[in-house]
Amino acid sequence: VIHLHGLIEKCFRREVIDVEKEKSEFMSHFHPDFFMIAASSANLNYHELENWYSSALGTRLGVEITIVNPSVRLITK
Repeated sequence: VIHLHGLIEKCFRREVIDVEKEKSEFMSHFHPDFFMIAASSANLNYHELENWYSSALGTRLGVEITIVNPSVRLITK
């Protein structure tokens, strides 16, 4: 989670040297069947997320992402 959000921060801030390599690393964290509802209420599948990365590049130059109080739960059934 922390590494992934670091990649998002780099994308927003355009601190990316090789865009295709960075996008590939970012997308490697997601399954091809990935689906999410974004904070904007938009539905994003894997390919839409990939397009989002490209469109988000350099859009929030001063942003800083901080992960606060992460927790992990193990549920055994």
